[in-house]
Amino acid sequence: MSMFEGRKITPKHELYSVIAAIQQFDGSNSSVASAIAKNALDVDLGTFGNGGLSNYHFDEVTRNRLLAHARQDAAHAVAMAHVTAREVKSLKFIVLLLVLLVVALCIYLFVKL
Repeated sequence: MSMFEGRKITPKHELYSVIAAIQQFDGSNSSVASAIAKNALDVDLGTFGNGGLSNYHFDEVTRNRLLAHARQDAAHAVAMAHVTAREVKSLKFIVLLLVLLVVALCIYLFVKL
């Protein structure tokens, strides 16, 4: 007898189990992100737990919900790209400072010896 027999698996529990499997076997952040996105899409489409749709015939409410989520995802991606660019810029500055520090230390040691 399965531990899930007679119990409905929720999208949340399904996602947790998929993420646990990914972390055990793969562990990559991109795989986890893909699993989260797939789970959210299945929930949005109402296809979770029924094998999915063979074709996409959405009613107006579902279509509008998907459009809203797509716009939100795009806005999030743009925001994260800006944050990442800022982080890269600050890291480049830190690396430059470290290189200058190493060069100065090498010159100091060369002059001292």
